[in-house]
Amino acid sequence: MPTEIQVVIADDHPVFRHGLQQVVERQADMQVVEAVADGAATLDVIRRLSPDVAVLVPAHRSPARDSHSDKNRPSVMPVWLGLNVVKRMPSKRARPLSVASQR
Repeated sequence: MPTEIQVVIADDHPVFRHGLQQVVERQADMQVVEAVADGAATLDVIRRLSPDVAVLVPAHRSPARDSHSDKNRPSVMPVWLGLNVVKRMPSKRARPLSVASQR
């Protein structure tokens, strides 16, 4: 039997994170190994688990700003988080996931 694809989901919105987790787990060859809510946890999970796929949804907050920043304003841009993920998983590729329209 083929090995399951290990997936980490990173999104700060609990409803979206849970829904995406359910969609991924319906796939016979995929397993969500962790779903996290912020940029710091995302980097920690990727370092510990080295998943095959990391789904990064924009709006993660940096550990330095979490305690005192405006919680409604993203402080870690997806590009920064993506670059840090690629640095920790050099054999992997980063692809953004966004619901924002491009005009």
